[in-house]
Amino acid sequence: MYAISFIVIGIYWMAHQRIFHYIARSDGGLLWLNVLFLMTVAFLPVPTNVLGHFGGLRTAAIFYALSLTATGLVLLALWLYASAHHQLVDAKLDAAVITHQTRRLLIAPGIAVLSIGLAFVSPYLAEASWLLIGGAIFLYERGFRRHPA
Repeated sequence: MYAISFIVIGIYWMAHQRIFHYIARSDGGLLWLNVLFLMTVAFLPVPTNVLGHFGGLRTAAIFYALSLTATGLVLLALWLYASAHHQLVDAKLDAAVITHQTRRLLIAPGIAVLSIGLAFVSPYLAEASWLLIGGAIFLYERGFRRHPA
């Protein structure tokens, strides 16, 4: 479980780095959203520990999936806040890039939400589905490079 959580946190860290590549300015709202994102990431060891102790239980898998969802949605909110009306990104940033990053940021919380349904079938199936996050992002990026918007 530690390895899956480490990879997921790494994916969130890379996504954070990727969107901050486009952010040119900051303000108090962005800073607070960034603190909230850090708080959700720092909380992830708690559901990881619960899952490590109670991995066979549906509620443990759902708790972890909800934590992943919250982390992903906060990062998405941060990006939407920064990119809305080019508020904190370069005014010349192509709208297709903003849309691409928004869709990309929906992948992890989307899979996490779907895994909640899988947890009702099997908690282990839900856990396995989290491994799809990295692959889904890879395939999305690959498709985007072949057919840019």
